[in-house]
Amino acid sequence: FPVELYDAETLHRMNIMLQTILAKPSTQRSPQPQGANKKRSKADAERQNRSNAEHACLFEAMNLMIHLEGAADPDTTRSAAGLLGAFVSSADPNIRYLGLETMARLATNISTHEYLERYKNLIIEKMREADISIRRQALNLLYALCRPENWQQIVDELLEILAASDDLLQEELVLKIAILAEKNAPNFGWYVDVVFKMLESAPNAVSDDVWYRVVQVVTGFEDGLAESERQGLQRHAAGKAYQNLTSQRVPHDTLLRLGSYLIGEFGHLLPQSVSPRAKFEALHKHFARSAGQTQAILVLAISKLLNANPDMLKGDCIAFLRDLKESGDLELQQRAVEILQLSRDEDNLDQILLPMPAYAESVQTNNPLIQRLKFSTRNRAHTRAELEQAAKSEGGMYKPGVGRGRAGSEGPDSPSSGNMLAIGSASQSRSQSRASSRGRQASESESSDSDDSNVAGQGSGPKDLWVQLCITQQGRFYTSPYLVLEMKQEYNAATGRLTIMFINASKGPIGNIRVTVPEVPFMRIQQYSEAPSSLGPGE
Repeated sequence: FPVELYDAETLHRMNIMLQTILAKPSTQRSPQPQGANKKRSKADAERQNRSNAEHACLFEAMNLMIHLEGAADPDTTRSAAGLLGAFVSSADPNIRYLGLETMARLATNISTHEYLERYKNLIIEKMREADISIRRQALNLLYALCRPENWQQIVDELLEILAASDDLLQEELVLKIAILAEKNAPNFGWYVDVVFKMLESAPNAVSDDVWYRVVQVVTGFEDGLAESERQGLQRHAAGKAYQNLTSQRVPHDTLLRLGSYLIGEFGHLLPQSVSPRAKFEALHKHFARSAGQTQAILVLAISKLLNANPDMLKGDCIAFLRDLKESGDLELQQRAVEILQLSRDEDNLDQILLPMPAYAESVQTNNPLIQRLKFSTRNRAHTRAELEQAAKSEGGMYKPGVGRGRAGSEGPDSPSSGNMLAIGSASQSRSQSRASSRGRQASESESSDSDDSNVAGQGSGPKDLWVQLCITQQGRFYTSPYLVLEMKQEYNAATGRLTIMFINASKGPIGNIRVTVPEVPFMRIQQYSEAPSSLGPGE
């Protein structure tokens, strides 16, 4: 119930009860037997059962205290923080996990940070545990405890851990380090340094969203930094980019994208000792071995260098662009032709390649990294039931909301069983379910149709779907006694092409076929051809 519903007397009794429970010493768990064949005594089992019950009561009491927030007595909160510190130091990994998880929820109340701050070094130690679930909870707790007074120690420790961390945790580490650095650093120069350190230690884990955010911060926001401070930040970022691209023989593509953008946009702010030709060489030497999307950014960056230094770079840049006119990449070829045409009129080129304007203030407040972090956390299995659900699903991924239908509503052809791609609205899904139900009835009544049903239903299990849709480039993703859908997938950088083939598996015609392609956030969809409205037998 909301805390506001309790009167002062009830809250007082609750605090007394919580203080009594939290102050009572608990029985320590019995140590595990050292020998492989050594059996625990009955007394050991009873002691552990009692310990389990006591810990359950303690954690439930802490859950109530966390729910009460400011209405909880400060002495009770202090006692709970001390107990949680002892739990985090426990030899039992289950108790350590629960202690970190409860402490992370307690840390959402800023007033509790003074009690939890002394355990900061202990929590950092847990980031080096072998159990990834404990490391993830320790990361959540450090993320909650970080503030301007301690951010540098926490971020430095996380950067050190990032290089040695496994792939399962690196992406979340990168997101949280970037968010903490932007939020707590005394100036954005520190933030830029932190992102470049991440690109050095774990470049594969740094997503496009992270370097896009760096571009936004360095470009600036309306009503943000003063002009002198903004130019100082831009000069610092361009200097870091130039330093990394000249010192690394084969930089990672993400580092190359960020570095080339910064040099192209803010290279004119670099010291006079860095000549325009040196800037051009820093970009041009990496062009041949970079990916297509990176090459497009390099071309634009070199064009901006040409616009800023037409007298010194015209020969090198024009020769580079002319070579691209013969490129096999049509996008690069078209871009080179357009820039060459624009370069004939310097005023026109200067107008097209103007510096990026400052971003709106709403872009600064709506950090996309925070939204992505919330999305990834929402799609992670937390409870045992969710872990078991994830283990049964295709690819071992947890899908919120899947498998929560009413008992008896799921069948082998229902959307929630994982063998049908939902296209269109909920009403379409229900109509498809009814159609598949009629198909099953028809296949039971007609022996000839049942043979077709067996053939059409092959390869629709989770394992088969995983192989057909995630391992190979082409495979079935929906089967029924009447209709079979096969999908062929091709990908190139950020562009993908999905070809869906409709196959009539029955002995009669199929009509009234309608397909709806829903709009998806952050994705642009272009439909090249209409789906067939009808199919003859065997088509």
